[in-house]
Amino acid sequence: MKRFKLFLKFLRVHVPIKRKVIVRCVQMKDDGSTTLSDSGTIIVCINKDKPTTEQIDILIHEWGHVIEYDKLGIHGKQWGIGMSKAYEAWEAFQQTEL
Repeated sequence: MKRFKLFLKFLRVHVPIKRKVIVRCVQMKDDGSTTLSDSGTIIVCINKDKPTTEQIDILIHEWGHVIEYDKLGIHGKQWGIGMSKAYEAWEAFQQTEL
């Protein structure tokens, strides 16, 4: 979980979002979800029962949705671009661990 939190902090710096983003690790049936609240806050939920490596993969996927909501306020085809940016941040983060 420490690695997950460190990467999340890194991700927030290297792939900044204008809207408020809350990331929670919670018990859930799905792997993860991203929603936009009525107030404009983006809420990311990650399955807390998954191993840390999977949680990071899920976070990268969900951050694509975060970028999409931040720019467009909707869920659409810009997700791939957002996920690519999150994955590039993951690659850069791993270099800092060497």
